[in-house]
Amino acid sequence: MSVEILDVIPDKLEYWPGETITGKVILKVKNSSIQSQGIFLNFKGGATVEIMEQVRRMQSGNRRSSTLIEHYAYPNSENLLSITNFLAGDGRTSLTHREGDTTYPFSIQLPSHLVSSYYRISAPIHYRDSGTQCKGQVLYYLEVGMMMAGMAAHVSQKTIAIHAHLDLTTVPETTQAGEAEATKTFCNCWSCCFGCQSGPFILKVRTDKRGYLPGETIAFEVEVRNESGRIIREISAQFIEAATMVGQGKTECAIIPLGEMVVSNQEFRAEDENWRGELVVPMEGTVYPSKLGGGCGIISVEYFIKIVAHANGCGNQDLEVSSSVIIGTCRGGASRVPSAKIKSYLKCKFNRHSSTFIQYFLINK
Repeated sequence: MSVEILDVIPDKLEYWPGETITGKVILKVKNSSIQSQGIFLNFKGGATVEIMEQVRRMQSGNRRSSTLIEHYAYPNSENLLSITNFLAGDGRTSLTHREGDTTYPFSIQLPSHLVSSYYRISAPIHYRDSGTQCKGQVLYYLEVGMMMAGMAAHVSQKTIAIHAHLDLTTVPETTQAGEAEATKTFCNCWSCCFGCQSGPFILKVRTDKRGYLPGETIAFEVEVRNESGRIIREISAQFIEAATMVGQGKTECAIIPLGEMVVSNQEFRAEDENWRGELVVPMEGTVYPSKLGGGCGIISVEYFIKIVAHANGCGNQDLEVSSSVIIGTCRGGASRVPSAKIKSYLKCKFNRHSSTFIQYFLINK
């Protein structure tokens, strides 16, 4: 006697807060009947963060020098939701499941507010460099299993995507104009020893509003006031995600460029010049509602348009300025329709470390 199949099949894989998850659980028993204390169906959600830090240190020995590479992990997790239910039995009383197929329909009412599903990983660290890599995820899943001898058995899971609500009409700042400014003075290379500084270089960016939906166009205007004497060879614009992830003992902000970069393809030689451009907000599934709709304590997501002026000259001659934007899911309460195809981030999972660890590698020089 054995359980051949115990699986949960939801009617769809993407939901909005306040909706009802419906579907069925299929049990197939072969050879003969079996005993259990019931079949449970849970719906769970949680956030996980893992910050990996790599530190490169130099060591000197009697005969040779070497590089010491130390790895540190700062994991963290937060439970966001747990709904438990028994489809058959109560977890205590003995229950007989006869040979053959049995179907259990189910429905689970979602709360009216949930954090958005999310997955992001920052760029990897080169094995010889110091740096950090961040992984963050908000995951929801259905979990079905059978209680046998007081323990969960035949457990299987099915991931569900949650699209959090963020109505832009409820956030007053979204209708306000966006504006940011940065200033820099350059050191003249031929007179660095004398501390000679150039005149100021001022970079401003403006947008007519701050709130946008996925797929919309952000029109921006860049104002350049250049008294530095340097030629600005070009200006670039990029849509940026800033994901703040809170590990146990360390907090990092991962900066992730999204979409295509826009470049001015012109030089700026005059003291006062302007450049107008457009950026397209990536589609849903690539971007998420700002702050993931709110309510997550270890992952916070914000968006910016980053403007970089690239000046001629030696050293770091770039000046950048970032203006924040707010990404929502609707205006006026009408929900955007989720795509029929499940997002790729739902398939992503990563292992969590229970404690900080250190690994040592010696690289001979």
